[in-house]
Amino acid sequence: MPSLRSPGLFEALAGCERVLIAGAGGGFDVYAGLPLALQLHADGVRVHLANLSFADLTALEGDVWLEPDVAAVGPATEGLDDYFPERTLARWLAANDLPSTVYALARVGVQPLRAAYRVLVDRLAPDAIVLVDGGTDILMRGDETGLGTPEEDMTSLAAVAGLDVGVKLVTCLGFGIDAYHGVNHVQVLENLAELDRVGAYRGALSIPAQSPQGRAYVEAVAHARALTPGWPSIVNGQIAAALQGLHGDVQFTRRTGGSRLFVNPLMAVYFTVDLAGLAAHNLLLDRIEGTQLMRQVSAAIEAFRDETDIRIPRVFPH
Repeated sequence: MPSLRSPGLFEALAGCERVLIAGAGGGFDVYAGLPLALQLHADGVRVHLANLSFADLTALEGDVWLEPDVAAVGPATEGLDDYFPERTLARWLAANDLPSTVYALARVGVQPLRAAYRVLVDRLAPDAIVLVDGGTDILMRGDETGLGTPEEDMTSLAAVAGLDVGVKLVTCLGFGIDAYHGVNHVQVLENLAELDRVGAYRGALSIPAQSPQGRAYVEAVAHARALTPGWPSIVNGQIAAALQGLHGDVQFTRRTGGSRLFVNPLMAVYFTVDLAGLAAHNLLLDRIEGTQLMRQVSAAIEAFRDETDIRIPRVFPH
């Protein structure tokens, strides 16, 4: 039974012995799941990490591939140099004496991505899958003013929705960050309210800045920035800044030089929903279900937007 003493995210995972945490939107999204992963690991749960990859996985050597579209990446994996978030995270994990395999999932359509996830389900036998989004655009249903960068998030959501796993959740870290990509966060709150009404919202959980998990996350983000100086994570950089008590226009990379940032404490809060409820709420998943390629996902989203009445956004009143 829900209780103030038990955050909904951990209540949903209670009793799970093996949890797969996967970055839904590509890039460094898996890092947003790191505080959760570290807490579960401390609790004795066997945690596995995966990520929809933006890296050029075709450069990887054959022995890392489990099946087409899914590779087991470790700290010594060769084949890429300047941008490889999965290996970067594997190296940080190894340096901290933690299990250091990070599974890289190819940027493909729903059907092959689901097949790749099935490989991991068969191999790892997870009790739960948690899709993690850096930002909140995975909560978009399709008719909002702006969708952020929906292709990867919606493909991951559709792929995992079709898997037979006991517990499936979506959690978001980085509230407000997607404003840069046109997301109206009043509409994010509206969507969460509608999910709450049908019992699919698991609540919000703030990461304590001084917790071991919070401090380790900040260190991991700094480590990734040092190893990927040309492409540091804008999302995780802002979340890490929020966890250090910084706020406002906190600039930490030239990549954001033309933007005015609004770092704030809400960026360090997990917003969690049941994956099945979110999938049922989404207006686009049936349009992308049969896709093989990411460009087909993009085309389906564009076609839907052309024929759909877009919700009129409201200004945040406070």
